[in-house]
Amino acid sequence: ARDLSRLHAEALASGVELRVARTGRPRRVARAGRRDRRHPPRRSL
Repeated sequence: ARDLSRLHAEALASGVELRVARTGRPRRVARAGRRDRRHPPRRSL
């Protein structure tokens, strides 16, 4: 749990979304930020 938290914080600071580690799909979003947690981006596929 701590690793995920650190990774999440690092991703937020870097501006990269964590969807890759969660769904396992290489997806990159432009600056998701904290808003991404409340309403995640829509999935086209």
